Amino acid sequence: MITLAALQMKSESGDVAANLARIEQAAKEAAGKGASLLITPELGLTGYGAGSIIRDLAEPADGLLVQRLQAISAETGVAIIAGFAEKAGADTFNSASMSMAVWSPSSIENLIFTATMSAGCSPQPSQAPCCLRIVA
Repeated sequence: MITLAALQMKSESGDVAANLARIEQAAKEAAGKGASLLITPELGLTGYGAGSIIRDLAEPADGLLVQRLQAISAETGVAIIAGFAEKAGADTFNSASMSMAVWSPSSIENLIFTATMSAGCSPQPSQAPCCLRIVA
């Protein structure tokens, strides 16, 4: 059986360190209550509504933010789904990382679910033309 924990938070737009610290705190609290999966808000790491700086905050799917989520997952024993702005070449994606080092430490440790934010689209992901891709 999977016990879910949901984090409802107001992400600080552009303050990735503060948002990551809040997610880490929530993962520790979730672990203490027996949860095995923590779900965080869309763009919870970079902040929803960050405007034009969203592209500056974007990181690759294997970047430091996702690596830190994997480490938090391993440290707490809680898988984490967390939203972030992903940079892939010239494209920016509204992505969600599922860091699950605790469930499969010797195989897949992370899945990335993304929606395209095309060049020239609104910096608000909900207004962007979307397509879905999954990177394992």
